[in-house]
Amino acid sequence: QRFAGAMQLVKIVRENFPQLRILIGNTTGCSELIAEMLRRKFPENYADHIGVEVVGRTAQPEKICLCGFQNAWLLRETARKYGYQWGVSCCPESNYRLDRLLGQQRQAEWYVRDMLLAHAYRCPDISLSQVWDNGNVYGNSFWGGTGLCQRYPLIYPKKAYVAVATLTRILDRVELVREMPTPSNSIYALEFKRRDGKLVYAVWTGRGTAELQFDFAKQPSKLEIVDMYGRPQAPSL
Repeated sequence: QRFAGAMQLVKIVRENFPQLRILIGNTTGCSELIAEMLRRKFPENYADHIGVEVVGRTAQPEKICLCGFQNAWLLRETARKYGYQWGVSCCPESNYRLDRLLGQQRQAEWYVRDMLLAHAYRCPDISLSQVWDNGNVYGNSFWGGTGLCQRYPLIYPKKAYVAVATLTRILDRVELVREMPTPSNSIYALEFKRRDGKLVYAVWTGRGTAELQFDFAKQPSKLEIVDMYGRPQAPSL
């Protein structure tokens, strides 16, 4: 019944609204739901991406588990096993992390890392959190509906608001070039190219801190270092 309902809906949408992008699944740790559709030969041209929604909360961003964004890997590989070449994309409601569980600092750090992982998976849409906390009982629930600002009518910005704004500004209209090699499995580095021709390198650690050295093939004309909150730092050359 689920398959028949999905087929009926996507046929209507695809034939009458060809400009719309279709996500199959609004799915978290249930790659079996995707597999169930693919075993029944869901037409590949009836969807564009697998939709990712995760619980987030206290799951470390880089850990492959059922409640973190790395679940995108499970979903993508499930599709590939059945011969489908879909990528993944964030659903409109994709990931919440409660600052009352993590604190504002870690919430900000993990939201930024969630967004960088979404870039690494080349998600055409990146959606997390919401603008402000839910003002009803849902805001105090297990799920949370946590925003980048406090609940209405205060709407005081949290640290995550500044961090996400910084990342959005630095990675304006970027294209992922590559995942850069690092000396450690817990140090991550992504290279992006902006529309203005500048190269951007996003670097972070899964836990703790690290002192890093970068070797460039040629001397950059200008080097700028910006931390998570947008504060510039003088490079050491």
